[in-house]
Amino acid sequence: LLAQSRSLALGQATVAAETGNASTGGNDNSFVEVESGRNLPFRFRLFLRSDGSFSRLPDKYVMPSMGLASLITRWHCGDPKEKIVPFKLLKSHEMKGTGMTKSACSDMKKLMDLVHEAAGIEGMRVDWRMNEWTIPLTVRLFVCVSKYFDYDKSADGRGRKEQLAWKTVLNQYYRHKGFANTTAP
Repeated sequence: LLAQSRSLALGQATVAAETGNASTGGNDNSFVEVESGRNLPFRFRLFLRSDGSFSRLPDKYVMPSMGLASLITRWHCGDPKEKIVPFKLLKSHEMKGTGMTKSACSDMKKLMDLVHEAAGIEGMRVDWRMNEWTIPLTVRLFVCVSKYFDYDKSADGRGRKEQLAWKTVLNQYYRHKGFANTTAP
């Protein structure tokens, strides 16, 4: 188990295999904790899937419902509490069983590319190394770019962008053929 985990592109496996009660599930709850070294600021888990392969998500992981702010944070920081790697490192085959299709994974990447484009317009740096991303930095990124994704207005003129699912935000971008606010200073 440990020898196979060393062949992964991320980090080095320095912790022995253990069987624990992973809070996110897994058929037999088998996982290996991997010390990520310089790549990530926390350990993450490799889960042994029911087909014998390894994944950075457990078999029965359910993708959480996320707005744009949550997506930005999970894209860059993952879930340190659950020891899930940043979503940008996940491959589409690891998303099997999470409720995410290959096209949804692709859409998630497209939206994050648009977030980074909007950040570039605002002059915010997004080319941080993996271990430099922090949750406060992702919140700052969201605050910086949120006006570019503020499509939906209620009758009284207040936006509800914090309530919209990330997929809805991407669909609004396509429907409006661009950013909501490209003239903002």
